[in-house]
Amino acid sequence: MGIHYEHPGLMADPAVHVTQPEMLVYEPRPNGRLKLVALEYFRRAADQVAPFDESDRPVLFGKAFDGIMEAHAPWHGWHYDLHVWLFKPNPTDLFSPWNPRISCP
Repeated sequence: MGIHYEHPGLMADPAVHVTQPEMLVYEPRPNGRLKLVALEYFRRAADQVAPFDESDRPVLFGKAFDGIMEAHAPWHGWHYDLHVWLFKPNPTDLFSPWNPRISCP
């Protein structure tokens, strides 16, 4: 999935803005540098207790976010996210969570 860099302020904001992705996804390069490969949009679910009301699932670019999913880190909570592989083509799909062309040691 790559190395994710989060913007805590944007992640705490329930609004999703196309020009302000909550995360940037990088691929480690052989020279030790990182290459930007994707954007990730994120929104915590309004309802943090099961059963979940998914009526707050966001949509961007005509695509519903993936989720609802458990926290990947304690501060994520139950959430939705949408990957956009703008900078490294994904043979699966532009919006797929996983890119088979990315590997992280």
